[in-house]
Amino acid sequence: MALYDRIGTVPEALDILLTSMPQKATLDRLVSRGLVHICGLTPSDAMHVLGRQGQWNAQAARLGAALAARIKDGQGRPIAASPEELSTMIVERLTRQSAEVILSACLAEDGAAIDPAVSLAVDRALKRSPGIVGFSLALDRPLIGLGASAPVYYPAIADMLGAQSSIPEDAGVANAVGAVVGQVRTSITVFVTTPEEGIFIVNGAGPSGRFLDETLAFAEARDRAETGALQSARANGAADPVVTIREEIDAPTIEGSRKLVEARFIASASGRPRVAHG
Repeated sequence: MALYDRIGTVPEALDILLTSMPQKATLDRLVSRGLVHICGLTPSDAMHVLGRQGQWNAQAARLGAALAARIKDGQGRPIAASPEELSTMIVERLTRQSAEVILSACLAEDGAAIDPAVSLAVDRALKRSPGIVGFSLALDRPLIGLGASAPVYYPAIADMLGAQSSIPEDAGVANAVGAVVGQVRTSITVFVTTPEEGIFIVNGAGPSGRFLDETLAFAEARDRAETGALQSARANGAADPVVTIREEIDAPTIEGSRKLVEARFIASASGRPRVAHG
């Protein structure tokens, strides 16, 4: 496999490694098989840079943040002046997005058709924005945080939501327990592209396929995605997994003619872990 042969033991940027869209599907297969690992800057790295976590290598986290801070924005300027500034941006964004997700679930439970991500009133309430009209919100129960990093993240999220933060004594092992009793989930993406008029290439979950009919190419992509997701879920220990498939088709109309740019078929399979009997 040409792409695999190019991947060595030294990390390499994806924008340098990948030179075409089909290679992305190949990389996804290598990652799903455990042959390649993708790494990047995470909120945990940001917390290490800010000194709020210390379980892992803080120097490596700082080096990663320093490199990421050099990324240019739309005006050609670095996105952050320092690793600390970028880390603060990451943590603030994580806190806001987490608050929006939790609030969305709570509003749905209450039957309120409000999207926190687009509501100006919710935005003002979460930001505590001043004004003639004051907006505020609060949860009527504590926000319980689970996971080893819960004490680091959840207090700020709870404060933004006007709730009390509750971190159970054994919160650190909750993820491990959840992995045992929860769902096994896997996802497979298959792509259909058109390198030239009337030619449809299917990539992902198998060798590349060439079709002269879009309908047949789409059918093959759906079948590959569904089959691949089910096989992956079973291989990861799921018993009787069920699969759902989502289609994302980019096909704009140009000068009155429909032009397929790319179609993505994303199949997700999930099921309870098999119980081992010894």
